[in-house]
Amino acid sequence: MVLCTSCALLLIDTGCKKKEKASETVPGSDAYSCSIFEVPEKEGFDVASSESFFDEGSFCVSVLYQSEKTAACYTDIYTLNEKGEPITSLEFKGNQIPSAVFPEEYALIGVSDSDLRYVGVTGFSGKDTVVVFLDKKTGEVTRTIVPEFRAYFIVPITDGFVIGGENDIALYSIDGTLQKSVHTGFMIAHNDAFFEKNGSYYVYEEDYDNFAMILYSIDFDNGTCQRLVSSKDLDKITLRFMNEFCFRSDGEYRIDVDSLSLVQVIDWNRVDIRPQRKALSRMKEYTPIDADHFALTYVYSDGSAEMLLYSHDANKVVQQKKKITIGGSDIFEDLPLQWLVYQFNTTDQEYRVVLDDYSRYFMGTDADELRRGQLSMIQYFNEGNTPDIFYGNKFDYESMGRKGMVFDLKPYLDKSPELLDGLTESGKRLMVSGDGKCYQVFASYWLNGCIGLQEQFQDGNDVSVRELLMKAENASAFPYGGWSDSAECVVEYALFYGFQDVWGVYDDEKKITQDDLKGLLDLAYEIQANRPQSSSEYRGIDNGSSLLISTTINSLSVFYMQEQRNNGQIRFVGFPGISGSVHVAIPSCCLAMSTTASDPEKCWELMSVLFSTDVQKVTAANGEIPVKQDVLEMVCQAFLDSESETDEVINSQVLASRKYGKIKITQDVVDDYLEAVYSADTLTVMDQRLYSIIYDEVNSYYTQNRSTEQIAESLMKRLDLYAQENYQ
Repeated sequence: MVLCTSCALLLIDTGCKKKEKASETVPGSDAYSCSIFEVPEKEGFDVASSESFFDEGSFCVSVLYQSEKTAACYTDIYTLNEKGEPITSLEFKGNQIPSAVFPEEYALIGVSDSDLRYVGVTGFSGKDTVVVFLDKKTGEVTRTIVPEFRAYFIVPITDGFVIGGENDIALYSIDGTLQKSVHTGFMIAHNDAFFEKNGSYYVYEEDYDNFAMILYSIDFDNGTCQRLVSSKDLDKITLRFMNEFCFRSDGEYRIDVDSLSLVQVIDWNRVDIRPQRKALSRMKEYTPIDADHFALTYVYSDGSAEMLLYSHDANKVVQQKKKITIGGSDIFEDLPLQWLVYQFNTTDQEYRVVLDDYSRYFMGTDADELRRGQLSMIQYFNEGNTPDIFYGNKFDYESMGRKGMVFDLKPYLDKSPELLDGLTESGKRLMVSGDGKCYQVFASYWLNGCIGLQEQFQDGNDVSVRELLMKAENASAFPYGGWSDSAECVVEYALFYGFQDVWGVYDDEKKITQDDLKGLLDLAYEIQANRPQSSSEYRGIDNGSSLLISTTINSLSVFYMQEQRNNGQIRFVGFPGISGSVHVAIPSCCLAMSTTASDPEKCWELMSVLFSTDVQKVTAANGEIPVKQDVLEMVCQAFLDSESETDEVINSQVLASRKYGKIKITQDVVDDYLEAVYSADTLTVMDQRLYSIIYDEVNSYYTQNRSTEQIAESLMKRLDLYAQENYQ
């Protein structure tokens, strides 16, 4: 939950027609080039892991292949040209991923007797770890080193290399002679925890208690480590350093060991990062290689993988382009937006999209902190930083549209009727308001609400709180399962998600009275009073002990698993309210065009990419409900009969789902799922203040021993004031 900004944004609204912003220019794609290495496939094996190095002007990539059915594995080491094509390759049986690359050798750490035997190393016990050096051309063993401790990593340095373990680091000359060692006295963070900088040495401690990494300098002469700084002192978010570098949502950073501060090395706005093409089997992985190179690895659910290898060219001429700014919170990790920006920035000759992350304005643990962040954002906008396009569901776009702060996009949709005609009925209903206005568009959504068994809700998916309680009494069941039966949850479900409609902020038809509010509170407290006393009594809906449980549904496979888990056909009921249910959709890549946009036509050209088949397919494949009807149908058909569906992007979602067990989806499951998808009727604004009002008032029944009459009166007054401040 976060603060609603519709009221705050009014402070920058002069009340007159807004002027378009003057065009600004920014550098194009900076001086980074990308080579894409499509990892060769091995029949019967999936890509398990990979490592990247930069070796004498070429990328070196090692790939571990794991058998789909056995423990067997292979390691391939590739040297690539500037196009990402293999120049040379070596294949080894077992896990032989190199830890380091030297001018003539690969170095790996053998911890398994069998893996050591595969490269011709014998005579060591299972307690030993052996650093094995292999000739880069032949793969033959050139030498071995057995450290005095269990080795975890090896790192080349200027005049040799270091070998590190859990608590120890040993310094070796280039010929492998041990020079000195240090026992750190702490847990070394991981295999990339050591680095050399300007002739000095550094290592990170893993601070598990504080979810942090602590940087130390190492003095091999004295055998000591000096604490320098914790990652928590550098940033509020959790940072994971790999040598001197780390990645945040907006780019790559390095730690400046002199000033003990973070310095941005790469701004993602200056690099064209190609997003994933299919469903991932694990999270994407950025790897820093050195100051001028980094890698991005995608491992897909169908067993394939690709590595994007980026190189900086300081001599490259960078073209200046006009800027289009998209601003919002948590903006860099939105997959549909990534594709939209990538396609636009790599094809448009005149403009470049720049993302502005407002997360700093939405960080806080309470309403006061969030309010301060809100005021800071207002000041930021007042300084001329209003975006061309707003992003995310933390703005109330309908309110902003009615106040002339964002454009009605319906005229743009009308110019391309195929866009609107191609949407699902729920997509149209969610984007186009009852008065025919469209203030926001989005790529996909999740369903948010409650589910119940169809046998308990045979008369449909619309139920009020009172009707739910009557159903529960007749069925001798609890209304809500899990932890959703607290009074605050019951009232939140009824008021929070459909507040704009219930309070009539747009149509001036308030649909609730103080007596209605008192009745809701009476029901909520009754539900909490009658809930099970022991957590062991909390059950789901599978055996009829509860009628509803709250959940989110983002894909057909998740819906199927809910039906399997609950032993029956389910129905998406949404959140029961005063007079019926609210079926909430949480949109992804939600965009609205500012009336101050420098080039509205170009902004719409950019925004309309959301509806392209390519963006819709990759969005659906990665666990979202697409808004295009034909892509939704493709997903359903792929699960019904994967053999008949030849699209590899859509099929990757099917393969990803099957990794968690056998899935057999029938037409009945598809029909139930589509009923849920098409029922979505409400986009809600995540607003901490509204939630806090409900929470404080409802819980005053217990904390202050107030009556429902008193609470209904004060809650009504506070919500009336909230509506007045935000919507009038």
